[in-house]
Amino acid sequence: MVTGSLNRSLLVTRPLKDSMSFSKEVHRLNKSLNIVCGPLFEIKILPIKKSLFKTDAIIVTSSNAVKSLEKSNIGFSGPMYCIGSATAEVAKKAGFLAVSADGNSFDLQKLIRNIIHTNNQRLLYLRGQEIFSDLAGDLRKQNYFVDEIVCYKKEKQTLERKVIEGIAEKQILGATFFSKQTVNLFFDQVITVPKEFVAFCMSKEVAREFRLCTTRTNVETRVPKVPNLKAMCKLIIAAPEFIA
Repeated sequence: MVTGSLNRSLLVTRPLKDSMSFSKEVHRLNKSLNIVCGPLFEIKILPIKKSLFKTDAIIVTSSNAVKSLEKSNIGFSGPMYCIGSATAEVAKKAGFLAVSADGNSFDLQKLIRNIIHTNNQRLLYLRGQEIFSDLAGDLRKQNYFVDEIVCYKKEKQTLERKVIEGIAEKQILGATFFSKQTVNLFFDQVITVPKEFVAFCMSKEVAREFRLCTTRTNVETRVPKVPNLKAMCKLIIAAPEFIA
């Protein structure tokens, strides 16, 4: 539940636990920045029932996949190829041999191609129910053997009316968007955004999706230099909108 003033605030749209963690990191750098947590979805972890005995390496594009594997109590000692450093850090803490691509799905494919040069290794892509790029399919086209397991899904959440009104009344000056799906979930509930509204997007692809979804032609989107949480935090605290 949103409490307190919304004046000059930032909306963080990640799942509640992740939003609170992200907010804590932002406040570590700038205690005065007003943050509102408004999750657009929550994650439901699905159990993995497949034996990984014949799996040579695992591919993950979200820390949720790591959590699913950990909660399923399935041991795995091979490499885990992760899309970014945040996911890799979660994997390392869970005891997996994480290797980070430090980028997007294309960087992850490049990492795999650079490390695995033969097609006799069995790869397993642990993914969500919905995907925006066919990572496994792209790797198969390059003659890699890739199996897939859906191990988590997103459950849509409703923004509080106070948050929607805060955006319209220019009290909430911007919001974070970490995926294209988050953008779509946002515009399922928010018809339009004011001229001054700023979308802080994790990647150029996410920013492009935001511009496609909004009815405004001159919407402001900002993207960190590298697609990770640390860079996103720095981008936000440097935003003049939140500097008193």
